[in-house]
Amino acid sequence: SLEWYFGGRGLLSGGVYQMDLSNYYDYGTRTGTYLNNFLTYNNATNPSHTPVYSQYNVSIPVNVNGTLRGVQLSYIQPIGDHFGLSFNYTYANGHSSGGTLLYNADGTPGNNIAAGDRPLFGTSKNTANASVYFENEHWNARFNYTYRSKFYDGMMVVQAGPGDYHTPGLLPYWQAGQGYLSFSAGYKLNDHVNFTFDAMNLNNPKLRYFVNGAQAGLGFGDAPEAFYVNGRQYYFNVNFKL
Repeated sequence: SLEWYFGGRGLLSGGVYQMDLSNYYDYGTRTGTYLNNFLTYNNATNPSHTPVYSQYNVSIPVNVNGTLRGVQLSYIQPIGDHFGLSFNYTYANGHSSGGTLLYNADGTPGNNIAAGDRPLFGTSKNTANASVYFENEHWNARFNYTYRSKFYDGMMVVQAGPGDYHTPGLLPYWQAGQGYLSFSAGYKLNDHVNFTFDAMNLNNPKLRYFVNGAQAGLGFGDAPEAFYVNGRQYYFNVNFKL
């Protein structure tokens, strides 16, 4: 990384990074032996309830290996004695390996089929943050806008197929790219008492989720799944320090 400090409070920096990850998190399939409740507690065929075990193919969290490479840029520009601008940008290219597909292409459960190279859980390729701020001895205030592009967010329970409303399945779901506007302010009364106010989601963002069948081994790509609006949120705090 390289950093250049200017004008007392200004900063321009950039860096590149790479991380090799082990025991990271994803979903896959495993074959295991489990108690068969139906056969064990079937009074007609097994009145003594002798434990019966069967082989099952289950979808569970699994450990995978991962690689994360990227670039980070940062810029802080003071304006006068108390105002300023700041900007941060991160590009991240993440992939995981070692997982297994949940399904075969025909929709039947997969059986330890290697998934190959897949997106890294929780990683956006593009993340940016821009702020304008004011600071003096007692007051501080900041407007902040943050954007992150789509990212793989986990597994969602969905219906197994068209017309099937009884057998739920798991599919990888993603959150679409979204921006968030926030405001924060603070006042320091003295060395022992300060007040803070935070306003989150001022742009009232709509969170959009979609599933990706191909990532699970199925023969379709992106499909809309859910929409959420969490609303604007406001917090006021009084902090005491001895």
